[in-house]
Amino acid sequence: MDAFELSQLQDAIVQSAVDAIIVIDQQGLICFFSPSAEKLFGYDAAQCIGQNVSMLMTRQHAAQHDSYVHNYNTSGKAKIIGIGRDVQAQRKDGTVFPMHLSVGESITGQGRIFVGVCHDLSEFKAVLERLISAEQRYRDIVQNQKEFICRLSKNSRLTFVNNAFSRQCQRKRWHAGPAQMTLSCYYH
Repeated sequence: MDAFELSQLQDAIVQSAVDAIIVIDQQGLICFFSPSAEKLFGYDAAQCIGQNVSMLMTRQHAAQHDSYVHNYNTSGKAKIIGIGRDVQAQRKDGTVFPMHLSVGESITGQGRIFVGVCHDLSEFKAVLERLISAEQRYRDIVQNQKEFICRLSKNSRLTFVNNAFSRQCQRKRWHAGPAQMTLSCYYH
């Protein structure tokens, strides 16, 4: 593969990437803004090139970002380079959304650049919240039942009891220690 074909391949990869790709220089100015970044943030690339990347952050993160870049450029101590983390980002319309950000670094003929790959976590977080809520509703239903609900292991050991079961067992006398807990409180 010659240099031209390699360049075309690299361009195709970046242009078709599902996750947003943003490249900034040592000063934090945006040098590249992929089509997926345009879709994710709501800006055209032309609106972003040459602007500080903090325009894509919440006020809290934006206020600190330039100092992070400066500290890294002077000390060389990476706090996010090569590491992914979840952050809050901000779209052009002002909406804040959860995003996973991975940052890599490279040295080019023009100097050091930072490559950010951004993955929108909005749908994942929404599903997670619904799952947590459904689990809590299930737990509330089980715990608030007046009937006894329990789960037994294969050898008849209790692995779960609801509140009603627990209250009844507290009224009975156990015939063994907690490690030996079985249904014996109901056999007497």
